[in-house]
Amino acid sequence: MLIIAHRGDRANAPENTIEAGRLAIEQGATGLEVDIRLCASGELLLFHDKSLLRHFGKMKPISFAKYKDIKHYRYEQNGTNGAIGIQTLEAYLEEFKGTVPLILDIKSYYANNLKLVRAVAKTISDFNVIPQIWVSSFDPSILGIFKILNPEIRTGYLFRHFPRISRYIDIFLKSDAWHPHYSVISEPLMAEAKKRNKQLFVWTINRMEDYNRLAHYSFDGIITDTLFHNEFNWKL
Repeated sequence: MLIIAHRGDRANAPENTIEAGRLAIEQGATGLEVDIRLCASGELLLFHDKSLLRHFGKMKPISFAKYKDIKHYRYEQNGTNGAIGIQTLEAYLEEFKGTVPLILDIKSYYANNLKLVRAVAKTISDFNVIPQIWVSSFDPSILGIFKILNPEIRTGYLFRHFPRISRYIDIFLKSDAWHPHYSVISEPLMAEAKKRNKQLFVWTINRMEDYNRLAHYSFDGIITDTLFHNEFNWKL
């Protein structure tokens, strides 16, 4: 079972950065998860939020910003003293190619989905990392476009709730994995995942008691902010 660091070790480095990924692996993570957004000038950036507000105090959405105008912004969190800025997917893949499995969470808000997926698919192919990657999204259209453009790229359907309509949508998505929130894990969901031959990556398990409650189930990976730390590894 993979222990996948959610946005890297974001307790000790800015989230969604190469530095956070390195620290997570050093702490015991066996996989990394990172968020991807398309900016106005076409670069694929490692960034979770729709806008720059939380990190940099700017209301502007990432999708409306050009990378040349924001790449000088610096994170101030976690004692980095302004040394780290917004990074690109290309730099991330160059750093982690051939290392641990990677989940790319594709954020589609305010984005041209076809342009976004084409850019991600091309980058994955150019870096020759298809066997190392899952692309995930809450947006079914994103996953459907990936399978049309390149069926070899593995996809993961993210969900917090799993109503009946989502089950029917997934028949057409042909996703390789399900990425359910840990709160919806149940015997019926596990049985359906097995019937449909889905890999399962559960998010975001941060407490040992939540992990222990679900430990009798068989997952391909858990996505976590904390459980990759060395003090937990003996229990996993």
